[in-house]
Amino acid sequence: MCLVMIYFYHASGRGRLVRAKKHFEDSIRWDLRYYKSYIELSRLFYSVDLRNHSIFILKKLLNLSHPENILQQANKELYKMQDQKYGLN
Repeated sequence: MCLVMIYFYHASGRGRLVRAKKHFEDSIRWDLRYYKSYIELSRLFYSVDLRNHSIFILKKLLNLSHPENILQQANKELYKMQDQKYGLN
């Protein structure tokens, strides 16, 4: 997860987001329940104005059985994205 976080938050240059996206998706394939990858992938999509993709990823996370604190974090992210999507802020 560290490498993908570096690509997403600290790297620069062409292709950094593509690499980060691939690593987040690989992480989800390796462990479907690793919630951090869903949240970060959602943030990546949101950062490039793919809000519908971002919301879709968070909804996939919410459909998994996670502890309440993780579901609250996902709901908080989803609320922020939907709020800005519809101009409610």
